[in-house]
Amino acid sequence: MSTGLGAARTEEPPRGYTVEIREGEATLDVLVRAGDGGKAASGRVALWDSSATIDQVVTEPAHRRRGLGRLVMGALGSAAAARGATHAVLVASEDGHGLYTALGWAVDTPLTAAHVPENPVAAGQGHP
Repeated sequence: MSTGLGAARTEEPPRGYTVEIREGEATLDVLVRAGDGGKAASGRVALWDSSATIDQVVTEPAHRRRGLGRLVMGALGSAAAARGATHAVLVASEDGHGLYTALGWAVDTPLTAAHVPENPVAAGQGHP
C-alpha cells in the first residue's frame, strides 16, 4: 500500500495514554503507553531520501478500538514528513488493511505473507 505524505499534523492521544517518539539514524519508533506505563501500541518508520517505509504497527489486544492505530499512523506519517519524506509504503496485514484504507492508503498490489519454518522436518511439517 502507499500514500503521499503532506503537512505534519499532531493528534492528541486518548485520555490516559502518552506518546513517545524515539529517533534512530534512519528510523523513528512511536510508542503509545497506557496509564500503567505498559505498551499499548507501537510502530516504526524507516526513512530513505523522500521515501518512508512503515512497519511493525501493532495495537495490543487490550487497547484496540480506541484510535491508537490511527494515532500511531498519524505520528509516523507526521514524523516522516517533518524529515522530508513525501511518500510512504507498507505491507498490510489482513487486520491492518481496513485501518490503512480508512486513512487514505491505496493498494498498489496484493501480497500474501508466507512463513517457512527454519527446519520443516523438525516442526513436523515436511519429509526428509
